Amino acid sequence: MKLYTIVYLIILTLIFVVDFGLFRQDPNRTKSKRILFLVPTVLYVLLFTFIKFFGANISDFRFNMIVMWFNFSFLLVYIPRTIFILFNFFEKKALQHADALRRVRNLFIGSFYIILFVSAFYTSRRIQKVEVSVKIDNLPTAFENFKILQLSDLHLGARPYDKAFYADLVQQVNAQNADLIVFTGDMVNNFADEMKGFEPVFSAMHAKYGKFAVLGNHDSGDYSEWESEAAKAKNLQNIKAGFREFGFQLLDNSNVMLRKSGDSIALVGVGHFHKKEVKSLADLTKATQGLAKHEAKILLCHNPDYWEHKVWEDASVALTLSGHTHAGQLGVDFFGKIYSPVALLYSNYNGLYTHENQHLYVSHGLGYIGLPFMLGIRPEFNVITLKK
Repeated sequence: MKLYTIVYLIILTLIFVVDFGLFRQDPNRTKSKRILFLVPTVLYVLLFTFIKFFGANISDFRFNMIVMWFNFSFLLVYIPRTIFILFNFFEKKALQHADALRRVRNLFIGSFYIILFVSAFYTSRRIQKVEVSVKIDNLPTAFENFKILQLSDLHLGARPYDKAFYADLVQQVNAQNADLIVFTGDMVNNFADEMKGFEPVFSAMHAKYGKFAVLGNHDSGDYSEWESEAAKAKNLQNIKAGFREFGFQLLDNSNVMLRKSGDSIALVGVGHFHKKEVKSLADLTKATQGLAKHEAKILLCHNPDYWEHKVWEDASVALTLSGHTHAGQLGVDFFGKIYSPVALLYSNYNGLYTHENQHLYVSHGLGYIGLPFMLGIRPEFNVITLKK
């Protein structure tokens, strides 16, 4: 698991600023209290340093899961410490209101703990169905009301032992009686081993016209250091084999024709798109090879940025289905629209978007990464119904 240098430096800065601030506010601690106070400081500095310099070399996928819960514990310690600093500052400025400020401070900290624990142990396990209808100009008549069920961003290694979550997912998916099931990338965090034991889960999912998938950035194994390029390539091949065992056909810059009652529509899939061309695996030209220009196409692409970058150039791609953003795992659902700080990074981060006669649907997905919670949003699968 990689810890980027800028993130590492921000974390260390936060630790030292917060702890130095608290220490200055109460310099008269006894020696034993000072030692006790500094235990989290030393522990988090050492462990984040270990993750930064050695984490990417650990190939056991469970290490990523442990790191996520370690990050969670960091929030539990340092957000309350930050609140203490802020309120102590105001207490000194308004001594006559010190008692009231302490009560408000304790309310803030208590609310923070409740929100964080609910987001980690309740909200992140309550799967919801999100439905949307999409009108396609040249949709063949036979595909009117064709139902596509979209799954995305499961990151299986993040919660490999939550059997109830996956049982609920299978039950809800099959209850939709979908025509097609698609998966739009990031089945794993990094390693093929994350897929072991999940064959019964995904094999139990059924759709009339099959199950198709594309790879995401995490499926490529780029978040680890490998002993050789051959080892990394072997991991990728095992991930692709895992998709086949799950019953999914991978569309890796390729396409397949869906046929119904004499009509047909093209389902196209591209590799993960990266803004740096040298890292991008998406090739829409190759993926649409052999297809007629006028033919209606549905595209699976993990990163929604590809829609504006490339897909707008091909007007026959009527609908693009993406994931990747997670909606930041943080947002406010206001009348069906999610507002999230991740909008600073992605212009299209959740829900349905339209440009002329082309549509993009972005799912915030079912899993989490980095931190084991979803705050204000729930894991989702999406049911997209095609309309003429």
